[in-house]
Amino acid sequence: MARIDIGPNSLVSPHSHPRASEVAILLKGMIHFLYNTDSKVQALALSGLSSQNPGVQMASPAAFATCPTIPDEVSKKLFQINDQDVTKIRTSLGG
Repeated sequence: MARIDIGPNSLVSPHSHPRASEVAILLKGMIHFLYNTDSKVQALALSGLSSQNPGVQMASPAAFATCPTIPDEVSKKLFQINDQDVTKIRTSLGG
């Protein structure tokens, strides 16, 4: 089990657990995120995983900062964005 404290107006980036599933919600380790919309009060989440070492794969860098990169045409179709969006996202992620 894991306890996740999410600060006010904070989020946990979209991610998956390549070596575990989360109990009740993510049976196959699908990409997910947590977001606390309250700007003043901290959120509390409990998470159960099927592995002692589930790992974490952050979705944004995995999609836009890989080496070699995913071809722009693929990214544009996958995320329904244009060339400028792909460049902007890659630049902001250091890719």
